[in-house]
Amino acid sequence: MADKKKLSSFLSDLLKIGCTKGFKYFATHLRGREEMICSIINEPTIPILLSATNSPAASFAKLESLPKDPDSMMIGQKQQRRLSGYGFINVGLPPASPSESEEDVDENSTMFLIAGYARYNCPYVWVRSNHDRLVRLSSDDCAEKDYPLQLETTSQWQEKDIKVWDIVTELVHICTSPCPPNPFAVDFDYFEALHLPERALASGAMTHFLQRLLASGSHPYDKRVQSDLLKISQVHFHAMLRLVQTGSIQPDLLPSEAEQPQQRRRSRPGSSPVKRLSAGQLPHSPLQSQPLPHHSAASYSTCPDGQQPPASQYYYSPPPAGDGGASGGGQFYSGRRSEYAGMY
Repeated sequence: MADKKKLSSFLSDLLKIGCTKGFKYFATHLRGREEMICSIINEPTIPILLSATNSPAASFAKLESLPKDPDSMMIGQKQQRRLSGYGFINVGLPPASPSESEEDVDENSTMFLIAGYARYNCPYVWVRSNHDRLVRLSSDDCAEKDYPLQLETTSQWQEKDIKVWDIVTELVHICTSPCPPNPFAVDFDYFEALHLPERALASGAMTHFLQRLLASGSHPYDKRVQSDLLKISQVHFHAMLRLVQTGSIQPDLLPSEAEQPQQRRRSRPGSSPVKRLSAGQLPHSPLQSQPLPHHSAASYSTCPDGQQPPASQYYYSPPPAGDGGASGGGQFYSGRRSEYAGMY
């Protein structure tokens, strides 16, 4: 049960990164709920400034020059049959479709399939293009091309809290030469080329993903991700502002008249119906023997968040029947948003 819950969380993160566009060194697209294609650039056209201290390569074993021997790069048949649980029928860990079926293969990038199949109960990664660049295959057998990769992240998935972006980081380290210090660097030129509505949506998705990435733990590239997060957030809010200014979207900051009674009823369980007061009228205090708090009528027109509601709209919710003032009195609300403003 725990493994199924862990795999479900992995697939949820797979959906997040699969729907996010605008990375500099790789591109993703989903193939259903369990599969994601990740196309990683082999050699960036823009030079990368390397640093021995902040490179993600520090978290993985140093790899020799490509191509590598298949015994160190791929999971062998015998181990596949043991891991799959179907060794009794001579079945290993094949993907849902052979790599020969891939279309639109780009020579400048390598395509990987990251999948979390329920039948395997853990994620695996398969190479889908440019096999010869990564692995020195021993034969022309097509079946060997569909062996899953022997990665540190997938091998430790059962023991550690491995996220899908940890797998992508290792793949970028293996594939891209030289290895970038931030595998999740944002391609801001991509966002500038988008139309305004698409830019607002794409930048919002990127902002959400980078926040999720930083919240998942400590990484060698966190400072660079934080810098990109600040910039892409500015791109997102600027695009949203432009949409509002041009009338493409209509902001609905205040609830409609039909929503107000329902929201006021939710203000306090068991409270009596909300009574509407005129401008400047103070509500009756249930504690007759005690003076009112030191507030003027004008002070009630300011919401807790500093926003100024309409001056002519005040609401007061008396205490529940039979309360006798024991709870301290009713609640006072200001503005159409029916936000809490004070207690008596």
